[in-house]
Amino acid sequence: MVNFDELKTLFVDSEENEYYVELIKSKFAYSKLDNCLKNPFKLLLLYGRPGTGKSFLLQKFYKENKDKHHMFFFKEPIFYNTLSLKSIYSKVTGKKADDHLEFAQFVQWVANELNEDVFVLLDEAQLYNDEALEWIRLLSNRPHMKFIISVHKVDKEDLLAKEHFKTRTFESIEFADISKEELKEYIGKKLLAIKRLDFWEKFSESNFKCIYKHSKGNLRNINRLLYRSLELLEYKYNQDPKVANTNIKNKFIEMAAMDLQMEQ
Repeated sequence: MVNFDELKTLFVDSEENEYYVELIKSKFAYSKLDNCLKNPFKLLLLYGRPGTGKSFLLQKFYKENKDKHHMFFFKEPIFYNTLSLKSIYSKVTGKKADDHLEFAQFVQWVANELNEDVFVLLDEAQLYNDEALEWIRLLSNRPHMKFIISVHKVDKEDLLAKEHFKTRTFESIEFADISKEELKEYIGKKLLAIKRLDFWEKFSESNFKCIYKHSKGNLRNINRLLYRSLELLEYKYNQDPKVANTNIKNKFIEMAAMDLQMEQ
C-alpha cells in the first residue's frame, strides 16, 4: 500500500518542513551568511523572486546561530510604529522600554552603550515603509548593529535594494530559480530522506521536463505542484490500486498545474 501522506509531507510548502534539501546554490548562500558572522559588515541583503528559498534559509541560519550570538529574527515587519520600536528596543537592550520612548533614544543607546555585536534578521523587508527603512538605515550606521535583510526581487524592491541600502551593504546574496538538473536532485534527495527511492524510479525524464515547464524552477511552485500531483495520484490509486505499479503520467502533473493555475 502506498503511503501518500508520507510522500506529500516531503513537499509541504512551509518553512517548518523538516525535509530540507541543501542544493549547491543554497550551500553557497549559507556559507556567505556564515562568513558574515566572522567579518565586519553593516548590512547584508538577501534578494530574489518569491519562492526561491530566502525565508527558509534565513530561518535555518537563525535557528543554528541564535544560541551562539546576540541574534534576533523578525519574521513579520517591525519598526512600523512606537509599539514595534518598544518591542525591538526591549529585545536588544534587555530593558523595559519607556512609555514615551522615541527612536532617537534608541539610536543614542546603541551608539553609547552597545558593546557587542547584535544581529537583527528581518524577513519580508519589501513590506516596510520609508520611515521604517530610514530607521534601519540609521541604526545600521552605528557600531555593533548588524542587519541581515531578506527582500523580494521585483521592480519596487530592486529600487529599494539599489538605492536605499547600496552604500551600506557589505555583501548581497541573490537567490535564483533552480535548473532542471537541480530539480531532479531536489526531488531525489527528498525521497532519499524517507528511503523511498522506489518512488523515484517512477519518474521519467518527461515528468521532470513537465514539472520544470510549469514550475519554472521556482522551489515554492515545485513543492505546490508535486503536493497537488500526489493528491491526484492518491485519488486515482484509491479508485484503482494498480496505479501504484505504473510510472507517473504527465497528465497528473498537467492537471495539478491547471488546478493551481500555473502559467505554462
